[in-house]
Amino acid sequence: MELTFYGDPQNNRITTILVDSLVTRISLDCGMIPGRPQQPIIPNYIIKTIDAIFLTHAHLDHWGYLPWLINNGYKNKVYMTKPTFELYYHYGRKEYFNRIAQNNEEKQLYKKIFKILGKLIVIVEFGQIINYKDFKIIFLPANHILGASQILIQEKDTKNQILYTGDFNPNECPLFEYLSIESLEKEYSVKIRPIVVIFDCSNIHLKKKEIEDEIKHFIQEVNETYENLGDVLIPCKALGEAQEVLVRYITYFKERDLKNPIYFFIKGSLIDVNKVYINNKDQFKNPSLLDLLSNTMVIQNFDFYIEDTTNGYEDIYFNDEGLYGFKLFITTGSHVEFGSSRIIFNYIKSNPQNLIVLPNRGKEPKCKTKILKTNIFSLHGDYESKLEYSLDLCSDNDPMFFLIHSSRKNLEFMQNKLKSLNIKCNIPKIDKNYPIGDEE
Repeated sequence: MELTFYGDPQNNRITTILVDSLVTRISLDCGMIPGRPQQPIIPNYIIKTIDAIFLTHAHLDHWGYLPWLINNGYKNKVYMTKPTFELYYHYGRKEYFNRIAQNNEEKQLYKKIFKILGKLIVIVEFGQIINYKDFKIIFLPANHILGASQILIQEKDTKNQILYTGDFNPNECPLFEYLSIESLEKEYSVKIRPIVVIFDCSNIHLKKKEIEDEIKHFIQEVNETYENLGDVLIPCKALGEAQEVLVRYITYFKERDLKNPIYFFIKGSLIDVNKVYINNKDQFKNPSLLDLLSNTMVIQNFDFYIEDTTNGYEDIYFNDEGLYGFKLFITTGSHVEFGSSRIIFNYIKSNPQNLIVLPNRGKEPKCKTKILKTNIFSLHGDYESKLEYSLDLCSDNDPMFFLIHSSRKNLEFMQNKLKSLNIKCNIPKIDKNYPIGDEE
């Protein structure tokens, strides 16, 4: 077999991985390069040679290259889990369409492309064996967002396995159970003995203790804001991050019988995403937690609230002092430069009693409002959990690790750590072929 990694050569950000056997070529993910959705990733002459595509999850950096492939001749099947399809269908298409389509001609083109894509999609379940030519392929949980998968590939003749973790989180978290090789093997009756692991290194710089301390600090800052009659804005990624915030936050307050905000609003496209999560609540360790997302007495659609009870946005901030304070806004757009988060930001930015909670990346906006930057809502596992997972994969085998999805500094840190443990590893280069198995 042979691996080829594609993506952004400037940052060595890998978004697409081709796996070749003597007779089959498949793609693991086909992601958009962030900020450059229409940049070619795979040479056009290769596109028509891909036999099938297997998607790990519904984030654009893992599937957003698909429309380009289809527009340039890809006509074969695209495999994904049912929740991934639902998130793609109810949210992902719209997100992609809004980012890309600049004029009516482009809009018509993408409508045509998405119609073609709908006919190519094949829905699979975790643990289901997909016999595809000389490969046996199994989707396994990744505990990243709803429907997110690891993909295990086994060559039928040699029995050689490749495990692609995709974006994954081995930690126990509000929505998912602790993830381990042992638990996966037991639940899905599969032996995981890869000779190659394509390993997600996102968050490899974060330690468990640091995250726990940040959670405590976050709760403290939110509580102080409410005591001062301030409002809180948390801009999130609609897929996964927002649901993590909602469940973690509301559960914390309910368990401790603390004062919740008087008004708890969601705004933006995460309303549609929440519906998908609620409809698939059997996928989570505690389905009743997802009922929190559907409790309209606690979480309200901000736009509907404004329409039903006030004349406009200004009323809820300035005209009715009885409403001021104790409002929590969960909005889409992981910063405040655009979208629904920008709208709310413009109303609360001048009051120093308010609080904006931002992901610990990117620049801070200019405002009088307090800013809290945090890592706590990331959907990737921390250093300890990922290191433990890598060691589990080596307990009965001696695989080669290809380290992807992080900064060069973090990849080199993980590479040095694994090498110190006598684990073979590599940081793959874009557009380079890597023989594996007997050809290695």
